[in-house]
Amino acid sequence: MFWGAVGYNSHSLLVAVRRRDPSERTSDKDRLGLNSKQYYDEILHPYLFPLLSVDPEVIEDGAPSHTSKETRLYRLQHGICRIPWRASSSDRNLIENVWALLKQKLRRQWRNPDKRPHNREELINAAQAAWEELPWTRIYRWFEGMPTRVLTVIRRGGRSTRW
Repeated sequence: MFWGAVGYNSHSLLVAVRRRDPSERTSDKDRLGLNSKQYYDEILHPYLFPLLSVDPEVIEDGAPSHTSKETRLYRLQHGICRIPWRASSSDRNLIENVWALLKQKLRRQWRNPDKRPHNREELINAAQAAWEELPWTRIYRWFEGMPTRVLTVIRRGGRSTRW
């Protein structure tokens, strides 16, 4: 699992999310995915918070680690405003388009079997290199088109658009 953020004229590093160890299990139902503590300690604080020093607004989907009491408290303490947003909607969530570009770039690269990663470290390095090679100038311009996207979605009654 990877985490990344994009803002107006800025983007984060691509972070490989660490799989928690069974000793970190918080309950019998804990499947060791990204939890609130890990999200705060390993993503919000070191990677997202520095990006928000310019514009303290963030769009996150409804993942439990984004909506937990601990995460809400962190945002409140640091003056970060969370803008409510639907998950996985490329019409309204630009990061979905960025993920699509990243996946497309990696698939093209890995058509050649010699360029495919052979272990976790190679996979992380390849994904991080591809992330940095994305057309960031073009991606940053997508923000300028957001008012038009939102109006189009409203006109279509929330249904999908050509974006």
